[in-house]
Formats: sequence, C-alpha cells, structure tokens
Amino acid sequence: MLAKTFHEKLQHSLVYIESTCIERACPNSTRTAAGTGTVIGYQGNPEDGWLPYIATAGHVIRSECCHESRFRLYRYSFTDVAHPTHRLAEFDSGAVGPRTPCAELYSGPHSDLLDIGFIRGPKECTDGKPFFELNDAGEPAAGTMPIESDWFWASEGERVAWAGFPALAAEIAQRPQPCYFEGCVSALIIREEYQLYLLDGHNTFGVSGGPVWSISTQTQTPRIIGVISSYQSTADTPEVPGFVHAAPMQTLRGYLQHVWGAKPTTRN
Repeated sequence: MLAKTFHEKLQHSLVYIESTCIERACPNSTRTAAGTGTVIGYQGNPEDGWLPYIATAGHVIRSECCHESRFRLYRYSFTDVAHPTHRLAEFDSGAVGPRTPCAELYSGPHSDLLDIGFIRGPKECTDGKPFFELNDAGEPAAGTMPIESDWFWASEGERVAWAGFPALAAEIAQRPQPCYFEGCVSALIIREEYQLYLLDGHNTFGVSGGPVWSISTQTQTPRIIGVISSYQSTADTPEVPGFVHAAPMQTLRGYLQHVWGAKPTTRN
C-alpha cells in the first residue's frame, strides 16, 4: 500500500526545487542548491487564482549570500517513464506582499532541530497555465495528497515511506529522478516546545523536504504525516548510522494556517 501510493498519488505532491543565490556584485557568480518540496496547501479564489504552498527543508532555500535568490519549481509527470515531462514555475525573491511568490524559513520553536522552509509559489507556470489542475468550480482538483489531521500521530513501530529527488539518482539518470524510501517510526518526540519524528531508514542529499506518509489504520487511506528535515548521527561517531529527522505535519499545518493563512490540502 505504501509503494502503491507512491506510484498512484504521491508524485503529484512532489516538487523538484532549484534555489540559486545571485551575487549582486558579481552577477556571474552564483551558487545553486537543489532539493525536494512537498505541496501541502493552497490559498486564493477562482477569480484571482490559487497559490501553491510548498514545504521543504530550510537548507534548500536558505540564502547564504543575503542577496537575490531565484527559485525554480519543477512538477514532473512520469506517465511515460522513459520520457518524463515537466512543468516549471519560477520567481525571484524580492518585496513580499500578500500574494507575491516568496520563500521563508521556519521561525518557530527549536528551528535548529526543525530545519524547515516554506515556499509560496506563483499561481501559474511558465506555460501560462495554472500551477494546479482545476475542477469545474475553478478550485484545485483532486490529485494532491491529503495531509494528516491535527489529532493523529504516527506511533513507534509504524511503517512509513518517504520520497524525494536524490542527487545521486539525478546524476545516474541525467535528470531529476524521484525515489522511494521505506522504514519505520523509531521515536515520536513530544515536548512542550517542539515535536519530531525519528525514522529508521536511509536518506541522502536531495531528499530533504520530501513527504513522509503512512496508511491510516482507521480509514486505510494514505496521509502525509511530515516532511524530511535532515539526517543526523552523533558528532563523535559520524560513521555510525543515525536517524532521519522528519518535521510532523501538525507543526507545518499550524504554521501554514496561522502564519500564512493558507488552507491545507485535504483531498485524495
């Protein structure tokens, strides 16, 4: 069921992100980071259009040069696995208004442990078509994975899966390639100040920001329960396997609604 979800539904929520830092003093000097994003919400109306909200890891969008950054968001379709297609949405950082595309780092409690970032993307891709497919009412249609409700937490031992665009797979395939990972919840850290999933499994460069999902035991339907934040082992023994860190959807959902005023995705 976890793997079936990846092939049938999850790829609609994946976004390949390229973040380029442009040095104003030297326009030809750029630094580019790449990673994965997860569509977790939207904001707007049929008249003005719908803005996508994308969760990712903070280090994917963090600008070290403190100058202009350019973001390119790719949505891939692998209907024809040998000849995948993509749509592109892009924007440059600048003055932030209520509907301007932008990237923002999570600034809540213990942001050192929860390395999270958010992107509010443009309503249209470069082909002039809406970022989201729309239904007859002019609203975002089904296809984006729903996110977990406030009350549910995945518990220790529960099987989960995650996905992203590893840099190594892109090097081999000569294009961004989504990959599937599977493991289990080793620990659910619940503290007053923050919450965090520790996952037993593999992670690699480029997967940061990818979705983590499980199958609801109540409804037998898939739900995104968090996004990959980092991978960490102890500083004294870096060669010993560590844990994949995932930021829970409850933290992301609260930030999405209360700070950005956006609506979480709820459709299958």
